[in-house]
Amino acid sequence: MKKMMFTVCLVLGLLIIVTPDVRAFTITIDRIVGYYSGNGGEFNIAPSDLPGVSGYVSSTLIDNRYHKLGFETFCLETGEFVTIPGTYNAVINSKAIMGNNSPNGDPISVGTAWLYDQFARGVLTGYNYTPGADRIASADLLQRTIWWLEGETGYSDPGGTFSTQVKLVPNYTENNDGYYPVAVLNLTVPGTETLAQDQLVRVPEPGILILLGIAMSAIGAASWRLRKL
Repeated sequence: MKKMMFTVCLVLGLLIIVTPDVRAFTITIDRIVGYYSGNGGEFNIAPSDLPGVSGYVSSTLIDNRYHKLGFETFCLETGEFVTIPGTYNAVINSKAIMGNNSPNGDPISVGTAWLYDQFARGVLTGYNYTPGADRIASADLLQRTIWWLEGETGYSDPGGTFSTQVKLVPNYTENNDGYYPVAVLNLTVPGTETLAQDQLVRVPEPGILILLGIAMSAIGAASWRLRKL
């Protein structure tokens, strides 16, 4: 029994390290005037305090005193769509889930994860965070850069500052696999579970999850040793 309890704690600790958040949420998706381009992001996902969402700054997390409006994001597919405004079921996953690659999914690239991490933290060089025409132009270029990185049909390298920066990131064309703390918000239509457009989401730093997993494993080990005394 003692060994079983230790094993359970160890497994739970390791699961925390490697398992994405698979809890289901209900979210709304919309656009904020002055933040979006005509095609693609920025999108606004609410609420902004979903469990497993982390690291947004004021310029990418739209709040006021009375209502949490949500965090700003970009989509991954050009062949799937969302209704604006719309309500969807969502889970945080490590992969995009599209009609042509379900159920295996499509991991996001290191380049996409790096760009969105920089954007969410408000430090993406060349991105104009002031609402208005310049922010809309920044959003359009970043969205097209993401679609190029994700291999969406009809989207080649758009050039510009985001493309230039991402090409300096090591392994930018490879699968992210934890390099940067960015995951995918898989959206489905309530009642039908029809796939909708996947969105990017920033999650806690991998180091935090690893420390939590190690802590869980350590608790299991300590408990096992104490019971042996």
